Amino acid sequence: MTNQLIIGNLSLLGKLMEIHDENSFKAKAYTSAAFAIKQLGFELSSIEKNKISTIKGIGSSTGKSVIELLETGMLSLLNEYIQKTPEGVIEMLKIKGIGPKKISVIWHELEIESLGELLYACNENKLTLYKGFGEKTQQSIKESIEFYLAQTGKLLYAEAEPFVNKIQQILADRFPDEQTIVTGDFRMQMETINQIDWVTTIPLENVSLLFQQLEFTTEIKDNNTLFCTNSNNVVLCFYCCTKSTIYTKLFETSCSSSFLDKALELNIFTKDALYENEEIIFKQAGIPFIPPYLKESANTLITAKNIDFNTIIKPNDIKGIIHSHSNWSDGKNTLEQMVVAAIEKGYEYLSNGIERRSNGIHYPHF
Repeated sequence: MTNQLIIGNLSLLGKLMEIHDENSFKAKAYTSAAFAIKQLGFELSSIEKNKISTIKGIGSSTGKSVIELLETGMLSLLNEYIQKTPEGVIEMLKIKGIGPKKISVIWHELEIESLGELLYACNENKLTLYKGFGEKTQQSIKESIEFYLAQTGKLLYAEAEPFVNKIQQILADRFPDEQTIVTGDFRMQMETINQIDWVTTIPLENVSLLFQQLEFTTEIKDNNTLFCTNSNNVVLCFYCCTKSTIYTKLFETSCSSSFLDKALELNIFTKDALYENEEIIFKQAGIPFIPPYLKESANTLITAKNIDFNTIIKPNDIKGIIHSHSNWSDGKNTLEQMVVAAIEKGYEYLSNGIERRSNGIHYPHF
């Protein structure tokens, strides 16, 4: 456990405590300790543990945390905060222009828990409605998120969709007799796609050759898994299977780890079994088919028998928009543009909400 790792743990703890609106003095203590350790010219692991708390900037409480890190390689208090903080909220700390205080507002007041949701809020001009977020700050956050996602190779679902469709068509044209099904984050309709996954019966060597021709770098792992990366750091993963194992792999790769563990525990799914399709897995267990976008929580498996999956809202069920903002207030489009777009989508109505004018009167309009 080097000083650098200790600094990272303490710094993250201080920031998470601030995000959770904990006592500011306690949060600052961990941040200050991290700063103090950064100035040291020696490794804390090289001195006696009882001397750690005597170092300037490291108090008794933070000293105990440092000792815990040195002895166990982990910090239990930090783990507690990580467990109760959405992953997307923690990821916001990597975005330039938003510190813990702003993230706290974004999470607790705007109820935003992911970078995808935050980028959407920026595009919808929603951040400017809250204290501490002006137009320049909002634009800066938007640009920082877009840069971060581009650098990490992550895509928003809406960005990934045309890319997935294009790759899917290329594979279908090149290998018309083989099966290729998109899986992973995209099939689960996650807001942010870390990598795009497929299960396929195409031989691994053939997939690798195709993507080398498409100027991707390729890497083979575990003899049947292929990773392909393009110049924008977008990662494609192909799980190469046989026709008899493709649906087993599809189930395994299009759900969360907790969902999969629960399915294995309840004997709903078996990794060594061969399935004709994904629907039969649920049919044999006597529960309705659970669509991929609901295979994140393990609890869904327990409550599935009591859920009417026919009531899930689908795009074709949407009849209109019940609340929207035009450029009369904080929106970006004119009311006419919004009406035309609603008509093109076949909607029956568009409510532009209630907007307050300078005379103090609220005007609803439809």
